[in-house]
Formats: sequence, structure tokens, C-alpha cells
Amino acid sequence: MAQQTSNKAVSEALRAARKYAEADNLKAVIERCDKALALESKCSEAYSLRGWARRLTGDPVGALSDYERVIQLDPNNVQGYLDRASVNIDQDQHQQAFKDLDTALKLNPKCANVYLERSRYWFIAANSEMAIKEATTAISLDKTNSYSYYWRACCQSKNKKYRAALSDINQAIKYEPKDSSYYLTRADLKTKLGDMTGAITDCSMAIKVNPKDAAAYDRRGYLRLNSYDRNGAVKDFEAGLAIAPDDLGCNFALGCEMLRSGHFAEAISKFDVVARLRPSTYIYYLRGRCKMKLLRWSEAITDCNAALALDNSDAFSYFLRAECKTQLGDTPGTVSDYLIGTSKDPSLVAMHLSSCLKRIWSRFTSSIHNFHQASGSDIFKS
Repeated sequence: MAQQTSNKAVSEALRAARKYAEADNLKAVIERCDKALALESKCSEAYSLRGWARRLTGDPVGALSDYERVIQLDPNNVQGYLDRASVNIDQDQHQQAFKDLDTALKLNPKCANVYLERSRYWFIAANSEMAIKEATTAISLDKTNSYSYYWRACCQSKNKKYRAALSDINQAIKYEPKDSSYYLTRADLKTKLGDMTGAITDCSMAIKVNPKDAAAYDRRGYLRLNSYDRNGAVKDFEAGLAIAPDDLGCNFALGCEMLRSGHFAEAISKFDVVARLRPSTYIYYLRGRCKMKLLRWSEAITDCNAALALDNSDAFSYFLRAECKTQLGDTPGTVSDYLIGTSKDPSLVAMHLSSCLKRIWSRFTSSIHNFHQASGSDIFKS
């Protein structure tokens, strides 16, 4: 009776884990798998499902451990080898990955997924021709698998065979018309082929299929910008942020548009999100520019310092900081940053020299004027 109770509890934990997996609640998936394994340490499905969740939560070591356990429990488990190979590919462990792929192929030479994973291996190894060949074999084994066409389209695009890729993505959409990512891929291909109208239409189709796809609004916004429809682009970026407030693309694009139109405070709020999620010298530079427009010199210097902490060879940041120091009356600091910036990138000197010198001279002459006024006043009093 105890064994039956245990088996029932394991089944319930696995059922709950699958349900949470469908809802992308990865933490709950791991917790339910832990529960199942505490009851039955040889539950292969629990290891497989937990490995999947661990991989997506950024725990490749844990995922590898789980997939190795799957293979130990069943040395003929093809999916176990594919899963372990996939993680090793991501970790640049290509030799080990290829061994697992070779084993999977020997175990099941008629499995389309084996060839798809081998295709991904060659794609990352920068061998597009082999990637296309393996994907083609996968398609020959399962002619209605939309993902196989989608993946071969990605390989064709990497090889700059855009029309062949377009043909493949059309097939993918034929077999799976409800996947918004397929329409966005086709939009990208049409953009490369110069069909901007068709690309925008595909983005609109992606939004129709999945109104909650922030990436679709982001992509259509960029296309509209390139078509000089700034108002439409801004609306798309705002719609994307309403769905996903931390979307990098929409925040960055909207920030740039706010900067261009002179809404500097609003631009800063968008760049703040990007800087938090993906800091870079460029985003600090843009945010610093906005703060300079608002005469917030010290804050702009803080952004320059942050940029230089990431890359102390960034000449732009030195020149930008020099301009800020000029406004704050720090002439030695201005000269120092200007000289460092010049040494880092002499080609930028002409762009910033007149700006820096003009402000330094203005500050200097203003100080002399104030000194003479004060001196004259003192003499008059005496």
C-alpha cells in the first residue's frame, strides 16, 4: 500500500510539473520535480523535466547533471543525448556535444530531431552548408514539421540565401499559421530583400496572431521609423512597453525618439531601463547627453564615469566628460580628459576641440570680467 501511495504521489507531482511547464513557471517545475525525485530517485521523466527548467533558469551545470542521470537510467534514451548535447553546444563544449549527437544518430538514424540538433551544432560552428544539409534531412523525415522549415530558413538566411529562406518560412507558416515568431522571421527576410511594405504587413500579422507579442510591436516600430512614419513608430513602441515594460528594444527606440524630439527627461527614463538591464558605454553616453541638455552636468559626469568603468578606452566618454567639466569650471579636469580622449582616438579631436575650447575660453573671459568688475568696484569705494 505504501508503494502505491508513493507512485500516486510521484504521478501527481509530475502532472503538476507539466502543468507549470506549460505556464512557464520554471521555479514551480523544479520544486515539483524535486518532490517527485524525493519519492522516487530513479524517475527519468522528473530528471528530464527538471533539466529543461534548470537550463532555462540559467543553470547549465544543474541541467547537465539531470540529463546525465537520464542517460544513466536509460542508455538508449535518444532525447537524453540530444538534451545533453544541446547544453554542451551552448557551453562551447563542442567535442562532447558531437559525441552525444553521434550516439543519438546511431540509436535512431530516422529521428528528425537528431538531424535538427546536428544542424544547430553546425550552425554554431559557422558551417552553414552542413547546417542546411542536416536540416534538409530532418525535413525529408518529417515533411509537415513547421519548425524544421523555420530552422532551415534561419540557416539559409545566415548563408545569405534569402529567397530560399523565404520559401522555407512560407512552408513553416503553412503548417503552423499561429506562431507569431514565424511572421517576424519572414518580416526580417522581406526587409533584407527590400520589401518594407511586406515586412510591415508580416509584423501586423504577428500582432494579430499574438497581440501580447511585444517583439512584434518593436519590429514594426523600427520598420515604420525606416519608412519615415515616426508617429506610427512611437505608438508601436508605446504599445510594446504596455505589454512588456522592460522590453529592451522598445525602451531604447523610444528613448532615442524622445532624445531626437527634445523630450530629454522622458528619454532618460527609457535609457534608465536599458542601462539597468543591459549596461553599455553607448547607453551611458546617450543618457549623459540627455542630462547635459537639461544642464545636469554632475549627473552626466556620473554616466561618463560608468561608461569608462566598462571601457576606459572610450574616447567619446572622455570628450563628453570634458564638456561637462568645462561647464562646472573645472579647467584642469577638462584639459586632462581632452588629452586622454585625444590619445585614445585622434580622429575625434576636430569634432570636440572647438566645443571644448570655446567653453573654456568663455569661462575664462567671464572670470576676468568678474575680476575687473570687482576690482573697479573696490577702487571706486576707496
